[in-house]
Amino acid sequence: MMDKLLELFIKNHNNISDPSVRASYGLFSGFFGIVCNTFLAAVKIVLGLLSGSISIAADATNNLSDSLSSIITIVGFKLSVKPADREHPYGHGRIEYIAGFLVSISVIVVAIELLKESVTAIIKGREIEISVLTIAILVISIIIKCMMGLFYRYMSKKINSAALKAVAADSFNDCLTTGVSLISSVLIYAFNINIDGYAGAVVSIVVMISGLQSAKEIIDSLLGEKPPEDLEEKIKKTASENINVLGVHDLKIHAYGPNMRVASLHVEIPYNLDLISAHDIIDGIEKEIVTKGYVNDITIHIDPVITDDEEFLELKSFTEGVIKEIDQGISLHDFRLLHSASKSRVSFDIVVPYEFDMPEEELKKKISKKLCEHKSGCICSITVDKE
Repeated sequence: MMDKLLELFIKNHNNISDPSVRASYGLFSGFFGIVCNTFLAAVKIVLGLLSGSISIAADATNNLSDSLSSIITIVGFKLSVKPADREHPYGHGRIEYIAGFLVSISVIVVAIELLKESVTAIIKGREIEISVLTIAILVISIIIKCMMGLFYRYMSKKINSAALKAVAADSFNDCLTTGVSLISSVLIYAFNINIDGYAGAVVSIVVMISGLQSAKEIIDSLLGEKPPEDLEEKIKKTASENINVLGVHDLKIHAYGPNMRVASLHVEIPYNLDLISAHDIIDGIEKEIVTKGYVNDITIHIDPVITDDEEFLELKSFTEGVIKEIDQGISLHDFRLLHSASKSRVSFDIVVPYEFDMPEEELKKKISKKLCEHKSGCICSITVDKE
């Protein structure tokens, strides 16, 4: 059903990697939201004025804010497909995150205003007239909002959109808030029990929490949250499949919008490969990762690894054993052994988990002590990173 609808309104709707197609999804979703929310808001405003219900009026205001959110979504998608330029070499994809954030802020502001009105209604009270038509319209409103939530959730998953995900969550929350208004109206109509002010307060708080949660998720994206683990595994697996690759580490992925990812990676290869062969290997891995669509661009750094020096291999194996005794989650790379006239210098990088709580200097001293006991006169240079 949805695919047929998309086929009707969006040209090449399956080619979601195309920024213009992605923008069409956003525009279609935005216009759909404007039509539905404006209709619901208009109906509820009339109901609120006729009945005097603060919870229905609050719900109507919430629908109006949703219309504003749809407009922001349209503008965000429209701007996000602007091509890269000198000032923005990675494009404008993050504008979509900003659009989603503005949606969340508008929801929070509306919720605060509704909460003020609800508290006033609780303190002062007000007369409310509820009819069967009012209750019927609220039921229909819930059904429409549930359908909208399903629509937005489908669209957000289809194009991996943070903005549409925020709108989907807001639509489902609207089902709850309208449900509270419905319960309040039924109690007034059937039992003459007036909890309208309290219902309005509940609606406001639910809407506010939803806005805060959506804002947090979008802020995480703007700050640079950890990419999906399966994406990291796919990139590492692709790089490791080359027979000349001995190991991979230090994978960094930066998102500049849902459809723009740039990565860097360190790849270990035998030190005795000539430069041209090494370059061809790395160039091939980079092209394969990009061709598979994991990222838009990747830069790979070569780490030459000694494979035929017994002293080097023994000391490296001992060092790996030392760090694994401290914590199984620590990994080692870029191991180097340099000899001078009287001393040997060992240098390497270790990566510790973020939850590892041993102070960095204490960790370095602990490892250095073990290595110096194992190899007399050894000087250690250790770099610590977190992952």
